[in-house]
Parts: sequence; C-alpha cells; structure tokens
Amino acid sequence: MTGETPIITLNKNRTVGEKIDGRRRLIVNRRTTEWSSINWKLAYRIVRRLRQRIYRATSEQDWKRVRMLQKLMLRSRANLLTSIRRVSQINRGKSSPGVDAHVALTARERGELADKLVSWRVWEPLPTRRVYIPKSQTSNIRGKKKRPLGIPSLIDRCQQAIVCNALEPCWEAQFEGVSYGFRPGRSVHDAIERIYLATKSGSRRIWVLDADIKGCFDNIDHENLLETVGNFPARGIIRKWLKAGFMEDGVFHATLQGTPQGGVISPLLANIALHGMEDALGIQYRGGVSSTFVKRNSPVFVRYADDFVVICHTKDDALEARKKIDTFLAKRGLHLSEEKTSVRHIREGFDFLGFHIRSYKVRDRVSGVKTLIKPSKAAITAHRSRLRELFRAHVGMKQGKLIIALNPVIRGWCYYYRHAVSAKVFADNEHFIHIRQQRWCRRAHPRKMKHWWMRKYFGRHYAHPTFSYTFTDKTSGAFMFHPVTIKIKRWVKVKHRNSPDDPSLADYWRKRKIKVGRSRLTPSWEKVAVSQGHNCPDCGQSIYNGDTTVMAYWDGDRTNGSYKNLVLIHTECRKSFNQGLA
Repeated sequence: MTGETPIITLNKNRTVGEKIDGRRRLIVNRRTTEWSSINWKLAYRIVRRLRQRIYRATSEQDWKRVRMLQKLMLRSRANLLTSIRRVSQINRGKSSPGVDAHVALTARERGELADKLVSWRVWEPLPTRRVYIPKSQTSNIRGKKKRPLGIPSLIDRCQQAIVCNALEPCWEAQFEGVSYGFRPGRSVHDAIERIYLATKSGSRRIWVLDADIKGCFDNIDHENLLETVGNFPARGIIRKWLKAGFMEDGVFHATLQGTPQGGVISPLLANIALHGMEDALGIQYRGGVSSTFVKRNSPVFVRYADDFVVICHTKDDALEARKKIDTFLAKRGLHLSEEKTSVRHIREGFDFLGFHIRSYKVRDRVSGVKTLIKPSKAAITAHRSRLRELFRAHVGMKQGKLIIALNPVIRGWCYYYRHAVSAKVFADNEHFIHIRQQRWCRRAHPRKMKHWWMRKYFGRHYAHPTFSYTFTDKTSGAFMFHPVTIKIKRWVKVKHRNSPDDPSLADYWRKRKIKVGRSRLTPSWEKVAVSQGHNCPDCGQSIYNGDTTVMAYWDGDRTNGSYKNLVLIHTECRKSFNQGLA
C-alpha cells in the first residue's frame, strides 16, 4: 500500500481498505473520521468508476455482475463519505432536520455521523416530517397554493444517497432519451429544445397534448414500483422508506402509497415508476430506440418529471395518446390532472416549464410558420412580483444591501431564459427595474429632488460604460445588474440517450460541461477556470457540476490579485482548501 494516497489522514495506524479496480487504497481510520482531512478527489473518483461499471454491466445486460457491483457500491466507504457530504454539506436543505431534529453542520458532527453509519446495519427508518411550502411562483402567482414536503431524518437521507448511487446508474442505462427531469446531465433547457425541434417550421405535428400528473409523488403505487425496481440488493430498504409514514402536528400518518417529496431518492423512484410511457404511446424511431430521429408517422413525447407533452399530427391522435397514457398511469395508481391537461393546436400556444411555445404565421418562410419559445406570462409576472417584494423589503436600508439582494435574482432569471426569444422581455424588465429603483430612491429621500438622488445613486460604471444610469453604490463600487446585457444563446440539446455514467462518453461530457459552464462566467473568471483545467482543486470535480463557486487565493493573500494567484473553487470546498494552505 506504499505510495497510495489515502482518502482520510490516518490516526493510530489503524486502517481499513477498499478494493477498487484490483488495488487497495487506504480510506478511513477505524476509530474516528477526520472530516477535514478527507481526500475528496480519490473518494469521488472511486464512486464515479463504480457508477460507470454498473452502467456498462447494465448496457451489456450482465445482471449478475450488475447486482455484484451494486452490492459493492452499497458497502463502499467512498460512497458513504460522498453521500454524507452531499446531504449535510452541499444540499440546500442541509439545515432542515427530520423528526429527530438532528443535523450535521460542522466537520466534527459529519465525522461522527460517518463513524455511526459505518456500523449501521439493520434499522427502522423514521417517519418523515411533513411541512408545506409554496408552489413555484410560475404556477402560483399569489402564493396561496402549497405542496407537501416530507423531510426524512439525517441518517435516512444519507442512506438514501448511498442507495441512489447504486440504483441510478443501472436505470440511466435504461431510461428513455426523452426523459429530462431529475437526471444527471439533463435540464429544463434540453426538454424545451426537444420541443422546439419537433415543432419548428415545416413540422406536420401541430396538435399538442399538454399534460400533468395529479399528485404524482403522493400517489405512486408501492407494489408496482417495487416490482419495477426488481432484484435490487437494497429493495427491502426502499420498501421500508415507502412505508415509513410521516409526522404532522405530532400525529403519525401511515403511507399506503406515494413517495415523499423531499427525500433524496424520491425523484429517482418517480422516474422509475414513469419509465415506459414512450413505449405505451407506441413511438418508433428510425434505426431503433438508440436513434435520435422519430419516424414520420409517430408522435413526439417529451417528459420532465411528472410534466410531459405529446406532439401529434392530428387532434384525434392527441386524444388517442391521452387514452393510452390514462391506461398506463392507472396501473401505477396515478391519473392526469383535469385542470392542467389539455389538447391544443400549436398556433394557440401552450406553457411548459415556465416557457410559452407557439407557432406564428409568417410570410418570409416557405412553410408559412415559425415557432417561437418565450418566457411565459406567468413566469414574467412572478419574477416582477419577486423584485417588487425585494425593493419594498429594503426601503430605508443601504443601497449596497439592496444590490446584493437583487443581483442574484435578476441574473439567475436572465440566465434561465437566455436560451429563448427573450431580448424584448429583458428590455421590458430593464425598464421595470429602473422604475423600481427610482421609487426606492423617492421613498428613501421623500424631501429631496430627483436630480439630487439621481446624482447620488446613479452614474456611469466602468463595467457598463455605455449606461449612464447604472444603479451604483459609490462607496463599495457594487452595481445592479442590467438584464439587457445578457446575450441570447441557442441551447445545444444533450444527445438522445447519452449519460454521464457511460465511460465511453467521458470526453463528450467534459467538453459539454465546459461549454455550458463557461458561458456564465465573466472573461476574467473564465481565464482562471481555463488555467486550472475547469476543475475544483480541492475535490477534483468540475466547477460546473451545479455547486456554487467562489474565488480564492493560492497563497491566501487577498492583496495579491494576479491571475496566477487566483483559483475558482466550490463554496463548500473553500474551508478545507484554506486549511490546506495553513
């Protein structure tokens, strides 16, 4: 074992090894886990290789080997450590306790949790803690509608993440290429781009079944789901989670169906339950299911979690598709929402995932029509309501605090919709924000004239020299983001069934992550990212993997701002990175 890099610095010379690819690597001390000394690069590499081996074995239909590798993943110490990190350090809900009121927010608590889970064998999962949160603002502008959320205990969340790493790559090799929700490497924009390709000018598919499954997570039939999961080594554990029940206002409620929203494994289980809808619709591909192109007489199906559309040639085809889906869902204890399900002509337009898709008549094209995808009216209204609330909440506060509060909201919304026809909407939002800025100034200084607070709060900023009215905090130099500065860029859809777990596509996914991720960076940040190979220096993962990033300094000296001294690093990796410098 000489020359091997340990995942964790060892104490008292008592170690345990993990065998991977025929080699043994030191990974953890038997007595205590020192969280701050974990070698995350090695841990993530072990998990990634195991996932790839499970994917490859599934693709080859070597089910005996699949089961063996899944057992290896379930026992993997690297999987345990990365799962704890995901649940207690990276996820947004890391501070939300379950019914046991237990969280792990410090390195010591995470190390103790790792030691506890090492010897954790047979246990009964605790019920989830039921809370209610507002539905997405896009579909719930007034904020009155709420959806239930079931928060598992900390240990259950960690165990679910462990099981998810064993189960997910097996199903990634089987899932349909038109399923985009809650899957690694796929996003809302892939689903929207697929719809655009199916409805763009010249397409004969002009009728759309826009559907939503009513209470999908809450009504999935347990027995059908477990039967679909099949001979998975942790199938019994999944059954216990499904039957664990929930606590609401101190009262226990049994769960006879459904999987709680809020669990780490719940989105994966929902995707497994809904797998097969494309076959139920009878959709055929030219050259087989591995092909990208649907046959001319076949409809096009696009699903994002429990929201989906079926794009057909005729209205009768769309109505027939609904009947087939009703039959498919009934076997799984589900049915369509009457309120949110409709059959429409593409020229009427429809909303999907916050976008409005519609075909328009034009004279400058042979087909006479063109399809435009824009932000939906509901999404625009919800965004402006959020901005209005933030402006009102910061009346009387310093300008810098207002800018810090609004910039992430403005920038995030613009980046989300930059791949649609959004230039006019961005310009309208620019005007809306400028009006709200002036109102904020008037309320802050009701006795001052306009020219006074215009000089105080507005000016020309070096980052946007073409704007003479940039809302700028002249003390700190912070400025409010301009929506019109975002350039519209066409989204490149992920190839049909490509998965990050496919080892043969490692180069494809590396290039894709870099292309998508660097488009959100400023030129200076992009230069730093290129210099470090677009990877986090602490955990070795791509800096575009979805985790937030910050700028750090190689020598720890903030006064040395040269490019050679700058490094982009994940927010949660910064602490251990700084400790390494010390």
